[in-house]
Amino acid sequence: MKQEPKAWVNYLKEPKEFGLKPSNHLIAIGPKLNRNTLYIKALSLEWTAILWLNWLTCSTWSIQSLYIVKEPRSDEEFGSKTSVEELKRKKRINLIIYIAAFVVFQTIVILVFALIVMPVKITKVWLGNNVKFHNVTTSNSTSPSFDINFTTQLRVYNTNFGPYKYDSTIATFMYKGVSVGQVTIPKGKAGLRSTKKVGVTVNVNSKDLPTSANLAGDLDSGLLMLNNHSKLSGKVELMFIMKKKKSVEMNCTMTINLSSKEIHSMICD
Repeated sequence: MKQEPKAWVNYLKEPKEFGLKPSNHLIAIGPKLNRNTLYIKALSLEWTAILWLNWLTCSTWSIQSLYIVKEPRSDEEFGSKTSVEELKRKKRINLIIYIAAFVVFQTIVILVFALIVMPVKITKVWLGNNVKFHNVTTSNSTSPSFDINFTTQLRVYNTNFGPYKYDSTIATFMYKGVSVGQVTIPKGKAGLRSTKKVGVTVNVNSKDLPTSANLAGDLDSGLLMLNNHSKLSGKVELMFIMKKKKSVEMNCTMTINLSSKEIHSMICD
């Protein structure tokens, strides 16, 4: 029997043997081919396989290249985002530092201004001259006496650049050192560099005076001199931050004209 022509193809360095048949079939029945034709077909098949392998290799390399190139880009974006967040954080920290420094500076300025430029000054308290008498009763018999009712104004002048809040206190009226009447002054507040006027109603009488007092002579003269004393205690508020305690005393001497029922004189320290 005649053997079919054989062709050897060196594919991937491993020789393969197969029979070439017409129409590119490995096993077919047909007319025999000469050796040149078989060689050309084998060579074409070999180059086709090589081209396919190259194409597959290039495609795989291209995919890997794209993946490798994409990774650094992701790292760069992450690094860019990180740098932006870090910059924002530094800006926030700097803003907080600036605000804290400004608050500390303002506090120092206010304290210096309050302690040096605006020290706490003396508050003045006195009785007003607008005294209105409602009842004046005197007796100069064997037992001299007096009983007088009047209204007046207590004035609190605040000389500070901040309100002065004072507590409730008692004003005492005396005749030759002996108390003849008292009045309660309610707590209140005098605004900055302003005068607070407080109306009070006072009753003074001689029922607690000793018999040795020379009251008859004053009643005969028609002039009755009384002394008034009171003490206000409170706090001066500066710049709505600092509060300093401040007390002020009132000492006034008033002379009453018994015949005309008017104030003859009013002197306050």
